[in-house]
Amino acid sequence: MVKENLRKVSYLATGVVASALPVVAHANESGSSTSTNGELINSLVQGFTTTTNDALSGIAKIAPVALPIIGAIVIVFLGIKIFKRVSRG
Repeated sequence: MVKENLRKVSYLATGVVASALPVVAHANESGSSTSTNGELINSLVQGFTTTTNDALSGIAKIAPVALPIIGAIVIVFLGIKIFKRVSRG
């Protein structure tokens, strides 16, 4: 139980760090550090917006290819399951 929760927490932490990396990169692109909270908030919003748009773009590119493949795999497994039931008699 503890190992499962630890694994989930590590996955969550990895996701948080990965989503924060574009923000750090964006903050360093300007060449100067952010001086006010407003600039920091704008930088964070822009970084998360960029990350979200990139993720949605990737999903939109992968989904038309992945869905038929996943559907075919499900159909094969269901076919095998039904064949095993029928063949037992």
